[in-house]
Amino acid sequence: MRKVLFIVMLLVIGAFGGCNRQTTPSDQSATPDYGATAQEANKLLVANQPTDDQMNTTIDQTAVLDPSLNVNDSMLAVYSISMLWGQIPPQPADTTPVFDWSGSAYVNGVGRYAIVCPIDFERGRDSLVPTNNPTTIAWHSTTDSDVDGLATLLIMRRDIQYIVEPHFYFNTGMASLDIPMSRMDKFDTVVIVNNRQSLAVRSWRIIRPACPSGSLNGDWVRLTNNGDSGTFNGTWNGPDGKPLGPLAGRFWTDPDGSRHFAGAWSAGMLTVIAGELEGTWSFVDPSMCPMCGVGMGEFHGKFVEKLGDRRTGEVRGIFGIGPGPGQTVMPFRGIWKVNCLTPHDQVN
Repeated sequence: MRKVLFIVMLLVIGAFGGCNRQTTPSDQSATPDYGATAQEANKLLVANQPTDDQMNTTIDQTAVLDPSLNVNDSMLAVYSISMLWGQIPPQPADTTPVFDWSGSAYVNGVGRYAIVCPIDFERGRDSLVPTNNPTTIAWHSTTDSDVDGLATLLIMRRDIQYIVEPHFYFNTGMASLDIPMSRMDKFDTVVIVNNRQSLAVRSWRIIRPACPSGSLNGDWVRLTNNGDSGTFNGTWNGPDGKPLGPLAGRFWTDPDGSRHFAGAWSAGMLTVIAGELEGTWSFVDPSMCPMCGVGMGEFHGKFVEKLGDRRTGEVRGIFGIGPGPGQTVMPFRGIWKVNCLTPHDQVN
């Protein structure tokens, strides 16, 4: 159970920083105007659209959590799905009545569904709910005169022969949707629930170029009880998953509390450095994942090849999966990806 909670909650580390929000209160008529509501919903969805960096980070994290999902595989379909619910447009503060939008969204297909960031979730009032299904997300949310929402990312396999076409489902006590995935390549809808509450959903397919990538794995070894420093060792693997050479390095914490790592991997002769990597690491936020403790966390940074094409790129991973908190030696795994353009083109 600890492993499941960790995997689910790692996807939302830092999520409560939220997406950008820009709203302007306006007067509300007794009878909702669909055109006006749809226009306001569009403004909110645009204002809260995740950045390219947020999207790419979530895609990379998803690949780390599920190595079977090679995000550069042509047999994968990647979707950006943004959802907003509540009073559209938001109004001046009004605490009555309160509407319960708690629920879930899922796809009955093979893949992984991840949360990029909550939109205007309020601590102590709104929260994400862990699930044990990789294609299901869940939440607790209540609104009055405001809006809540989620920016999400869905990765699905397209090489599965489905007897029935997979569907996207949105289920709450306020409103529900059932949409065939063939329509999610480019989809917009606004559902007016009553004279105060509405639901807006927008989805589009993301086209990503194939950037050379691979993986890394090994042991994250703590030298202190609190895990502030130590070493890591393992292998740097190619796109086919086969080791390219041994990997080794160290991690530490500076006096100011910043956490860093640095290392290198070899190729052929062990004395020949094939590349170097460096970056920062952090523990999983225990307020988001109480079961995780200080023994589990993530790392991200950059690498540079010292041989061949001398390519540069990004590296990202997680450590502490398996034994859990309190262990000295913990497994880690991650991915590396060569820098290349990653436009978020919308399918027309």
